[in-house]
Amino acid sequence: FLACAGERQSPVNVLTTGPCVHSGGQDGQLDGRVMYTVAGGTPQVTVSPYMRSVMLEADFGSIRLQDDTGRDVEYTAHQIHLSADSWHTLNGAPAAAELMILHKPKEASDMIKGGVIVSVMFEHDDAADSPLFEHLGMPKEGPEMEALGSWQLPHYVNLLDNLQDVLKGATYQYEGSVPVPPCTENIKYLVMGQLIKFLAALVVGVLSDTMAGSIGELVIASPQSFCNVIKLGTFCRTVVWPCLPPVLMYQYIRGKDDDMYAIDVLYAKSGSKEPKAFYDASRLKGSSHWRMQQDLETIRAAANAE
Repeated sequence: FLACAGERQSPVNVLTTGPCVHSGGQDGQLDGRVMYTVAGGTPQVTVSPYMRSVMLEADFGSIRLQDDTGRDVEYTAHQIHLSADSWHTLNGAPAAAELMILHKPKEASDMIKGGVIVSVMFEHDDAADSPLFEHLGMPKEGPEMEALGSWQLPHYVNLLDNLQDVLKGATYQYEGSVPVPPCTENIKYLVMGQLIKFLAALVVGVLSDTMAGSIGELVIASPQSFCNVIKLGTFCRTVVWPCLPPVLMYQYIRGKDDDMYAIDVLYAKSGSKEPKAFYDASRLKGSSHWRMQQDLETIRAAANAE
């Protein structure tokens, strides 16, 4: 977990213009190297409060990338995460949604060492069709959905069919981290520069409604919070991602049984390489949420010093 204090933490602001543009950017970098297949069957689509996303594990095919020696290495696509709004930003602006496709080296058991994440951004358009989202079970009418933590995949998912155009476009890459603790810094990110149009109500409604049912009320107690709470019950991104940019905040989460739990979150000032403390999070009653404990007195003392 101490790797979260490193210098290659994800997500980042991807720069596509100006003197500090991220490497890559050329069209067709992934053209002919993506071998995504149709994921069928009836796997579970789950809502992950830990990553504030809709998640699906299945065999989505693979991609081939060249290593530093020019040798082709195959990576298996085994998981997708869909979030609203986006984790990454493009030139400082968040997108309406982001799809992360997680890959592990073909012979590896997981992606912790040498994994690859392909990131695709979406922008809102009331007139757009959204087959990928509908295939994941998100009703076209949007927010009117029963609060569920998971559901059966209602339709096969064809990533290549939905993403082939954007995968032929500009690709921006950087070396980052696993986006949740332990935040290990050995993940290659390929962020697509072209945005796909979709009906934003689909994913926003699902995430907010399902999380409201599984987590409960979220009350932001600090005016310094930069969290964008979509609806009551949506988890704040700085709580679930201690790898995000520096911020000092104090929050409460009210559980389903009206038990009050406190979370202290403290990050170093912007530009500092040594965080003064991490955070304390008490497990929500009846949930499987994460728990990391640090010395609260140290955290509060550092907060008072600010």
